[in-house]
Amino acid sequence: MFTRLRGRSEKPNRSFLPLKAMDPRIRRHAEIVVDRCIDLQPDENVVVSMPPVAEDLRVALYEEIGKVGANPVMLARGDRGIGTDRAARAYLREVDADDISEPEHLLKLFEHADAAVVARPHENVSEQSDVSTETGSAYAAAYRNVLDARLSTKWCLTHYPAPPTRSSPACPRPPTRSSSTRR
Repeated sequence: MFTRLRGRSEKPNRSFLPLKAMDPRIRRHAEIVVDRCIDLQPDENVVVSMPPVAEDLRVALYEEIGKVGANPVMLARGDRGIGTDRAARAYLREVDADDISEPEHLLKLFEHADAAVVARPHENVSEQSDVSTETGSAYAAAYRNVLDARLSTKWCLTHYPAPPTRSSPACPRPPTRSSSTRR
């Protein structure tokens, strides 16, 4: 009953409420990631990892993954791999560097994945600037095998523009010269 074209099924239109209107560029972004960047195939397992600020891209990726017939799992996280930037900061500020160990559960997830898509939208790029160098280094060492496992899949790292929030520092504007300040 369904026609498959490169893993995509042509399903009959159902009378569900439409998803929120989305910028067509985001849908195109997701299509490019799934079709070209990771060349996702039916029945492959894909880890999608991005913070909630990229919700539209997450939804568009899930639509494309569904069209292919692959199996997604979502990690709502930031670069650190242990949660959003804010949650990771809270953890890394409180944990003793000696207590950080390899997260075997996350390692197993990536070892069983065929593909991974990671987006880096930062609501506050300096969120973790007050995490000690010792703790950051201990984290990086403990998570090295997780990163290696992720990089052994078909992977794509992409960016997504995060809107400024109250918690993010204001981006200073470059000084301008008005006619009244000229000498």
